Amino acid sequence: MNNYLQLIASFFIIECGICETIDPLAYYDFENEEANIVRDKGPLGNDGIKDNEITYGAGPGVSNSSYPANESPAQGIDGDIETKYLNFARLNTGIIVSPQDSSIIKSISLSTANDAVDRDPTSFIIFGTNEAINSVDNGNGTEESWTEIESGSFDLPNSRNTSGTIVNLENNIEYESYKIIFPTVKGNGNSMQIAEIQFYTEENADGDEILSPSDFVIGIHTAPDIPAFKGAPLGGSPDTAASFNNNKIDVPDINLDNVINGDGSYTFAAWIKPTDLNGEKFIFGQTNQGIHNGIRNNAYLHQAHWGADTNGSTNLNELGLLPQSSASNYPANESPNEAIDGNISSKYLNFAKINAGIIVTPQSPSIIASISFATANDAIERDPTSFLLYGTTEQIKSSNNSSGDREDWSLIALGELNLPDERNTTGTVVNIDNQTEYTSYRLIFPTVKGNGNSMQIAEIQFHSENEGEGDNILSSSDPIIAIHAVGPNAETNRDGWIHAAWTYDGPTDTAKIYLNGKIDWQGSKRAPNGSGNLIIGGRNGGERGFVGLIDEVVVWDVEIREEKIAQIAEGSSPIRNILPFQITEITYSKENREFELTWDSKTGKTYSLFYNINLDEWESDIDDSIDSGGETTTYRFENPEGPEIKRIFFRVIEN
Repeated sequence: MNNYLQLIASFFIIECGICETIDPLAYYDFENEEANIVRDKGPLGNDGIKDNEITYGAGPGVSNSSYPANESPAQGIDGDIETKYLNFARLNTGIIVSPQDSSIIKSISLSTANDAVDRDPTSFIIFGTNEAINSVDNGNGTEESWTEIESGSFDLPNSRNTSGTIVNLENNIEYESYKIIFPTVKGNGNSMQIAEIQFYTEENADGDEILSPSDFVIGIHTAPDIPAFKGAPLGGSPDTAASFNNNKIDVPDINLDNVINGDGSYTFAAWIKPTDLNGEKFIFGQTNQGIHNGIRNNAYLHQAHWGADTNGSTNLNELGLLPQSSASNYPANESPNEAIDGNISSKYLNFAKINAGIIVTPQSPSIIASISFATANDAIERDPTSFLLYGTTEQIKSSNNSSGDREDWSLIALGELNLPDERNTTGTVVNIDNQTEYTSYRLIFPTVKGNGNSMQIAEIQFHSENEGEGDNILSSSDPIIAIHAVGPNAETNRDGWIHAAWTYDGPTDTAKIYLNGKIDWQGSKRAPNGSGNLIIGGRNGGERGFVGLIDEVVVWDVEIREEKIAQIAEGSSPIRNILPFQITEITYSKENREFELTWDSKTGKTYSLFYNINLDEWESDIDDSIDSGGETTTYRFENPEGPEIKRIFFRVIEN
């Protein structure tokens, strides 16, 4: 075999290439990071050190508990039904109270306050502890170890300053302190309120009263935990991104002086989701002047070498990267409530028109199998013609007339909507292929029939079976808000994310700027001025930094080819050992004048095979539709240049 290979070598210098397989200097995916070290997930271990202000989310929520001085937690246990406790944090608000003596709670009584029925709580969770209370007033109420006693819902009367709502508890454990949380309220007001809370030693509010006006009591808001900042959906690690706000990651072991003082080259690439496109927002820089690549001149990708400044050709504002402000607005007598009131003569109208809709929380978790619609009274051009339906099990944090995106929503169904031109007409039913139970729903109407000034719908009803059969899921008392689902155009910029890359070839003094895998600018560029190591998130030691999310940062000390950058922008990994494929074996039969190539491959894919004799343009293809052989693919073909050729290169590309 060795003699055979030597014989081939005397006739050919055979080289092969496929999408770049050069290991990067550093690769940061921001997954599972600890403290301020940002680990290089590539092979070289060039870890970075981040500023404290760079965060990944995934932490405790921040309490928004606040109350008027004369409507404090103490007013909730003072025995006076004419006073009340009000908390502006609204959902998940409550109290921590320590009675004079330890007790076994068996029931709770509640009394309504004086105004705004939509502020009344509709559910509760009660906890007990025997630890000393370290939580502070208006905090999260989580400084102690709490045991849940019971949770559930209740139905306070709409009559004001009314007592008599009793909740019985199954509890036989004695506690020194209690925490009661009200996760939900009746409507979409600005607060939660309750006139009186009392605990009892027996069921049905019998036995001794446990609480007294002199008990220690504080207001709390158990704010939901902040989820991890989601990474780029098309990136190799979409679970987590890093949030920058003019902060930096210092990478001391990547010195860029060779680029400045020698003939060094570079490629910088990252997924970015900016929240500010104004002014200068640099992403890659050095500790002293030198390279500063990012966003500049009000929303252009920019490449600069402390001089030699160049903009890309695309203004990023044209991509709709930044969420717009919600334009949701409706007449007082044509509110979202009118869409679920069971009255076909009323309607919901929203002047935002396109992408207007609702968020609604039924009384109980449900599985939607169909939706029925009824047309409103006038202007056919206002009727919706398509829909998007989402579900969530999170508490609703979005406010009325907002964009309705503060929750994590799962798409259930989408499609066209063919409402009749007849007015005030029922009977349009859309079946939904869904087996998942949700607690709240987000229904958006992306399009309407004409060019009117609004969207309108008379009635919306969700059903537990197809064809509008089974139980009605919505009722007129369900919490409901209007929304206008403005925001990033997912088709254009991948849910607000773009992939940006900058390359510089030192020997030729040429450079390129890439946007979403395509060249946005290319041309001549001199070597940078300055000195020092790499920083990420700013320039010149950390100034004029990027604002927004960054994911999948990768740095090379060579110019990476256009094909590879395009592949990364479509989800390929930059790390060699997890590349989609590479050529693993090449042989040549002199007798048959045939090559045989073997490469790593994926089941179900097809591949194109190119050759080149000068390693310049890859325009000569041998076959552009080679079926995968599974985990490896072998392909045999005649020498395309004949036996006289002494040097030939091959490239395999996944279609």
